[in-house]
Amino acid sequence: MTVDFILHGVPNGQDFWGASDDNHYFSTFYVQKNEKEYLSIEARKVSGKTYCYYNYLKYNNVIAADGRAGAYLGITLRFDAYYKDILNIYQIFEVIYNNLLNLILEKNGENVKFKIPKFEVAERELTEIKKKVVSLIQLSANAQDFTALNDSFFSVENKTVQAFLLDCTPENVLQALKKYGKVDISKCYPSNNEVKKISIIEERYASAISQKDRDLSEKNINIKKLTEECSNLKNEIERLGNLNVEKETIIKDNEASIKQVEELRFSVEKLKSGMEAKDREISQLKNELNRCKDSRKQTDMVKGTKKTLKDQPNQAGRQPSQFHKNSSFDSCEDTSFDNANFTENVRGRVSFFEKPVFQIIIIVFLSLILCVSLFCACQVAMLNNKKEMSENSFDVLKDEVLVEKNTKKEQTNANQRDIPEDVDE
Repeated sequence: MTVDFILHGVPNGQDFWGASDDNHYFSTFYVQKNEKEYLSIEARKVSGKTYCYYNYLKYNNVIAADGRAGAYLGITLRFDAYYKDILNIYQIFEVIYNNLLNLILEKNGENVKFKIPKFEVAERELTEIKKKVVSLIQLSANAQDFTALNDSFFSVENKTVQAFLLDCTPENVLQALKKYGKVDISKCYPSNNEVKKISIIEERYASAISQKDRDLSEKNINIKKLTEECSNLKNEIERLGNLNVEKETIIKDNEASIKQVEELRFSVEKLKSGMEAKDREISQLKNELNRCKDSRKQTDMVKGTKKTLKDQPNQAGRQPSQFHKNSSFDSCEDTSFDNANFTENVRGRVSFFEKPVFQIIIIVFLSLILCVSLFCACQVAMLNNKKEMSENSFDVLKDEVLVEKNTKKEQTNANQRDIPEDVDE
C-alpha cells in the first residue's frame, strides 16, 4: 500500500506541494464555495494507475498571504486502495490541519490567513508532517480496512452525494462511492434525521404551497367569474340607465300630452257648451219656422176660404157641376190639399153649404182665421229680423226643414184623402 501526501491551495496564487503527476485535477478545486470544510472522496486513474483521493478542503473565510479573499486550502491523501474507516481518516485530516495551522496558517479573527507565499518555504516541516501522517495511518489501520480498487468504483452516473459525518459507515460510503462516483462528507451537512425532518417539513410546505396554489387558482377563477359578473352588471346598469332615460323622456312626453289633452278637453267642453247653445238656438229657430209655416198655411187657407165665400152667392141656384167649375178651390195655392179629390167629393153636397147654419159657422171661422193671420204676420216680421241674425244657422237647418216640410205635406195629403169619409158621416 502506498500513501501520497499533497498540499494545494492559494497562499499567493495557486500552489502545489507533493506528487505533481495530477496537478490539473487539483487545479479544479480553485473555485468559490460556501462550505466551510468537507471531505471529498473519489477514485481516479492517473498514468495507468488507480488511486482513491481523500481531499480535505477549507474554503470559507480563507485569505491569501497578500490579504486577498477567496483563497482555499486543500489537503489530499492519495491511496492505491480504498480505505474504509471514514471516521478515522476524517480525524487524521483534522490532526494535519491543526499542525499546519501554526506552521503555514494563522487565525485572523473569524478568518484563516496564509503565513507563507509558497509551500516550498516550509519544505522541511511539511516533509516531517508527511512522515507522521504515514506512521499514524499504519498504526491505526490494518489490512481489513482496505479494499482493492477495480472498475466498480468508476460509476457512469458521475454524480456527487453529500453525507453527514456521523451518518457515514464503511458500507454505506463504499456503496455510494461505487454508485455515484463521488461522496462529500462534512460535519456541517445535515444528518439523516435532519434530512428526514427537513424532507417532512418540505413536504408539508410543498403540500401547503400546493393547496395554496389550488386555493389561489380557485380564487383566480372566482375573480374571473366575479369580473365577468361585474362586467355584465355594469352593462346591465348601463342598459337600465338608458331605459331610465328613455322612460323619463316618455314620462315628459306623456306629461306634455296630458297637458295637451287637458287643454283639448277644455276646448272640447267650451265647444260643447257653444254647440249646446247653438242647438238651443237652432231648436228655437225650428219652432219659430214651424210656427211661421203653420201661419203661412193658415193665411193661404183664409185666402182660399174668402174667395170661396165671395164666389158662393153668385153660384146659388146653379147645378153642382157649375159650382165645381167656378169654385175657388180650383185656384187654391195651398199645395197641401188634393184639388181633384176634393172637387169630386164636393159634388152633390152643395145643398149642405147653402144652409144658413153652415154660413154662420163659416163667418165665425173666417174671423178667427183673420185674427190668427194678423198674429202670424207679426211673427213673420220678427222672424225675418232674426233670420238676418242667424243666416248661417238657417243654412244648416235648411235641409232638415225641407225634410220636415215634405213630411208634413205628405201628412196633409193623407188628411185630405180622409176628408170625404168624414163628410159622409
